[in-house]
Amino acid sequence: MHKNLTLCVLGLLALPAPALAGTCEENFRTVGDARNGLFFSSQVQAANVSVQSALGQLQQYALDGGYEVGQPLIVGDEGELSFVQSSNRPPLVIRATADRAGQVSLALKLASGQKTSPAAVQSEFCGLLAKLKPGKEGEAIAAAARARTGSDKAI
Repeated sequence: MHKNLTLCVLGLLALPAPALAGTCEENFRTVGDARNGLFFSSQVQAANVSVQSALGQLQQYALDGGYEVGQPLIVGDEGELSFVQSSNRPPLVIRATADRAGQVSLALKLASGQKTSPAAVQSEFCGLLAKLKPGKEGEAIAAAARARTGSDKAI
């Protein structure tokens, strides 16, 4: 069963960009079952949004939503960011990814037996992704998040 779930999840993540065009709601997927832990994902094509801007904005929106936020990891033309809703036991960990083509995605894998409503996850994911702003407005939001979290500092 795990092998099939893994293949299905990998298949969703490997879809070419044209197959992923559309709204967050159209792209939202629920894979698996509650016994083994559901997997949720959605993605959007964000025009004129850089990797740094997309992840910075998501960092800000996650902070505003009460999540604990990690630091973005950007390598080349791709990046990722994780944020945690620690009020749940076990905590919910959402993984965000972005690439230079403007593909921005969110994913959540529940632990075995952990429950949440697919509609609630879809609402949260699509609410976050709908907030992404292009250009200077988005860059300003991302810069504010980097300053707030200290991710703009060299270590």
